[in-house]
Amino acid sequence: SSLTSMIMGDNVQLIGKSAFYKCSALSNVKLGDSIQSIGDFAFAYCSSFTSVDIGDNVKILGNAAFSYCSDLTDVVFGKNLNAIGEGVFAFCPNLKSIVFEDTDTWYRANNSKDWENRSRGIKTDVADADVNVINFGSTYRWAYWYKL
Repeated sequence: SSLTSMIMGDNVQLIGKSAFYKCSALSNVKLGDSIQSIGDFAFAYCSSFTSVDIGDNVKILGNAAFSYCSDLTDVVFGKNLNAIGEGVFAFCPNLKSIVFEDTDTWYRANNSKDWENRSRGIKTDVADADVNVINFGSTYRWAYWYKL
């Protein structure tokens, strides 16, 4: 819980499930260019985060990956992200902006089966950073998101 910053090396490809769970002092993380996946609850309860920049090579964000990050205000998703698990920003009351670098053809699914199969999702516009905060923070908090 006393870890304040972390730099991931360029040979790290995965941040595993609950890797930094409850690292409440962690406020600065630099993701290496080779990271492709961030696991479920990986940064949950990292209450000192204020902003998160998901690198261009990250393709998958696991369920509740950044949930309960109470100071988190700004998020930028890299252009290769194509799957976001449920509740990724659940209980992050100070979110102000969620920006997608690639806004083309995102879908919202109501269950994990449709998410995994990339089927029966509802096409959703993610171009507006303010609307994204509402969608991810409350309205569709428990939805799954994917890009074809």
